[in-house]
Amino acid sequence: MLIEQAIFTSADTSRAKGYQLVATSPGVADVDARHLSGWGPSHDSLAEFCVPPVSVNFHVLPSGACCVSKTQTAGPEYSGRGTRVYTSCLIAPPELSARFANNPFALLRAAAAKGLPKIHNAPPAHLAPFQLPGRAAAVDEGLIARLAEQLGARRLAWLMQSVLEGPPVFMAGAPKPDGAIAGVLHCLPPRARTEISFSTGLRFSSRRSFRLLAVHPANRELQRLAHEHSALLVDLESEPPRDFRPTGWAAYLADLVSTGGLPLLADQLGDPGNDLPLERLAELGDRFRRELRTPITRNRDRSAGEQERPPVPAPLEQAEAGGARLSGGELFELLDAAAPPERPFEPLGAGTQRLAHAPHEARNTNGPLPASPTSILAAENPEVIERLERLDDAVFSAIDGDPKALSRVAELWPALVEELGTDQIEESREQYVRYCLSLWERCLGDGLRDPGRAIASLQVLSTLFGGAGSA
Repeated sequence: MLIEQAIFTSADTSRAKGYQLVATSPGVADVDARHLSGWGPSHDSLAEFCVPPVSVNFHVLPSGACCVSKTQTAGPEYSGRGTRVYTSCLIAPPELSARFANNPFALLRAAAAKGLPKIHNAPPAHLAPFQLPGRAAAVDEGLIARLAEQLGARRLAWLMQSVLEGPPVFMAGAPKPDGAIAGVLHCLPPRARTEISFSTGLRFSSRRSFRLLAVHPANRELQRLAHEHSALLVDLESEPPRDFRPTGWAAYLADLVSTGGLPLLADQLGDPGNDLPLERLAELGDRFRRELRTPITRNRDRSAGEQERPPVPAPLEQAEAGGARLSGGELFELLDAAAPPERPFEPLGAGTQRLAHAPHEARNTNGPLPASPTSILAAENPEVIERLERLDDAVFSAIDGDPKALSRVAELWPALVEELGTDQIEESREQYVRYCLSLWERCLGDGLRDPGRAIASLQVLSTLFGGAGSA
């Protein structure tokens, strides 16, 4: 398999003067050449925030081949009116792109190691295809970790959900647009990446319908352009809208970032069975979220190796033994005793970066969370499970920050206590407590990593212990 080449720039040729497709290698399909002629970036197409003035772009051509292009400045235009914009296109068949995990940045790096593509001062008489050996890993865990550290769980979920909901997305405020877009791609299965056309530094043009376009937040035209072209504007220098609630794949990523579980994502995306297109990512994210909450094995026969339930922290045991009803304030004291920070917590100043730390050996912060009540009781009483499923959904949605779900918990919990009785419901409450405490411990593992989720878990516990119907 060969990679074909094409060049779009300003030149005075026998065919035309000005910006044009000045050269292609022999294997470029006619339909792709016509497309590139209309698509090519011309004078003043590079965005003002590009320093140096370079943009990496990706889209799928009409033939199905993958086009990775690099747009940069290259001396003066032949006409002398300004700086020449020069776009080199590498056109890879789908099979070759897949060998590089459908990662345009990896393919471009491999080509650069061969000294390609080259900038020609004059249109070349002959442009040759070339072979590109090697391959790329499915996931760069370090790249995802850096993006998560820069954005945090909520903004990363906001960006990802916007990309998944549909084009175009104007991404503003990323310190390094190429790193942010590369990180987004690595959060997706390789098969889904070909659906994300992008540009790291070209100005918006209706001729180039990218799904994800890096833009400058100070551009006064953004709001108008976003409105006119039904684009989603994601300003990473700001917080997501107050009513933003991640779902599906974006919610799963937020869970992993909040709980320090990103290494799990690398394993999952490296599994060919999870290599799905964009349209199936929501169901994949929902399944992974359920698995994150439930241990992989829970044999009923302890002698055969049943997992021990995580111990209830001592303050909770004392409260339960005394039949105490805990107030919200007492819950804060309980959680503080159950999961103290490893080091004094220091408030972050404005603009302070959250720094990643090595995991503490004393805590298993990357393993699965305790099982939900449904999974614990399923083998014992299916009728109880049917009644608890709605409560499960409400509790987990409330922990994810949905205020309406917290209201549903407050309604469902006392009703279930009255309907099922204390004996049936107490094990359910115990499992919710274990889940919330485990989540709280993860949030405090290296300082307060996700305060919103920690507070939401407190609100749920306060409802279960302090509200009507408490056992």
